[in-house]
Amino acid sequence: MSGVLRMPSSIFLRGSSLTRTRIARLLALSREHHTALKLARRLAIDPAAEVPAAVAGAVIAERPVLLGHFAEEERDLLPDLLRLGEQALADRLLDEHRQMEILSAMHHDPVALERLGVLLAAHVRFEERELFEVLQRHWDVAAEKTPSQA
Repeated sequence: MSGVLRMPSSIFLRGSSLTRTRIARLLALSREHHTALKLARRLAIDPAAEVPAAVAGAVIAERPVLLGHFAEEERDLLPDLLRLGEQALADRLLDEHRQMEILSAMHHDPVALERLGVLLAAHVRFEERELFEVLQRHWDVAAEKTPSQA
């Protein structure tokens, strides 16, 4: 398996809150992160070697799923982040999405794919540990302030 570096899954999941209970509004997005982490592990390739055909194929197959996931987050989460004054989180979300969109189009470039894998794993950790936590906390507070409908 020339060109493939083995990296323990703990690099991608260490300290992860992927098992934290998510509210329904974030649950599907959170579940999709598992697939993204699997792809990130596959992208732990040697940037000096040729891209294995299976890795290039995985990127080609998963790119539409990733782009759809990004679009869904931007459509469903970005307006709330901005409304809640979380500009830095919104900026990071958009910046990383654009970087991964560009890198994922370069499925034969080993340097780009290795960078995509690192960024994708870090991005999932960012969303699970920071972005989703902030949104969930804001939404929980808002729900407490809203009188229940009996």
